Amino acid sequence: MYIQCIMIAVHCGVGNHLENTDKLCAQSIKESGNECVNAVMFLEKDPRTNCGIGSSLTKNGNVECEGAYMKSDGLLFGAVGALSNCFHPSLLSKNLVLSSHNGNLIWPMVVVGKGADSLAVEMNVPTCTQQDLICKTSELAAKRARLQLESFDTVGSISISESGECEASISSGGVLMKKDGRLGHCTAFGSGIWAEHREEAKMSVAITLSGCGECIVRTRLAEKIAAGLFNNPNDIPLQVVESSVRKYFVDSSVLTPYSSSQRKVGGLIGVQMDGAFELIAFHNTRNLPLAYSSGHKIRRRNLIGSDTEFIYEAFHVNPK
Repeated sequence: MYIQCIMIAVHCGVGNHLENTDKLCAQSIKESGNECVNAVMFLEKDPRTNCGIGSSLTKNGNVECEGAYMKSDGLLFGAVGALSNCFHPSLLSKNLVLSSHNGNLIWPMVVVGKGADSLAVEMNVPTCTQQDLICKTSELAAKRARLQLESFDTVGSISISESGECEASISSGGVLMKKDGRLGHCTAFGSGIWAEHREEAKMSVAITLSGCGECIVRTRLAEKIAAGLFNNPNDIPLQVVESSVRKYFVDSSVLTPYSSSQRKVGGLIGVQMDGAFELIAFHNTRNLPLAYSSGHKIRRRNLIGSDTEFIYEAFHVNPK
């Protein structure tokens, strides 16, 4: 079902980005028709992003994409991983969700590898050869990775409708020089994205995250941030997000195996409460390019930060 969203927001991931990547985020919203997955699909077609065409290469020089989609209706979630023949993991993930009511069998939430490749063909999502997904940018990035440069630029989008229905989408080529077969946070429920509406609270939360996949998976950070917001409706959302990130990520004992340089995360959180809309962005990397719709305008930002501390910023979204 198509959701007539009032707010849509897009990011191009945390890390080191080319200049004007925030313009790319804004363009994705403009071309999306205010549809969450369409915005990510636009980015998957652009070789400057680490998703779809231009995805990071594995250590063996292969492309293995992943993506996920979640909607508040029923907390339905679908994801694909280690995908090598599809331009749009985001669309395939959404189709997986939309097909989940067919038949009496338990429908999978996550499909990976050859199964995901076959699913793309079965669902008529645009397919390709692996070579079609590789560009010069990917090959150069792989060479830089061998010099120990890191990038965590998973892209994502969120949307919320006037009635509170919400969606979240995410797509990634994975971390540079990853081991073949590695799965990141896109495929883990509650980790990379979240979309939930609670009617009794008259509140909706949509989240999409980027960063070190292993760290995000261990902390189930998206779900934890959402729970913090729902459990503290009278507090300032920005402060709740900051507190949740500190408790469940910065100070988390489950991240003990990872160094401070590996504990990278950021993303977008959309909150609707009593008809008011707010967007929160945060990260602890060099920058986070983003864009969002406010009224009839599309606004963009390149949220500059550092590798040593988190930066948080809230944006009021005008729904009219």
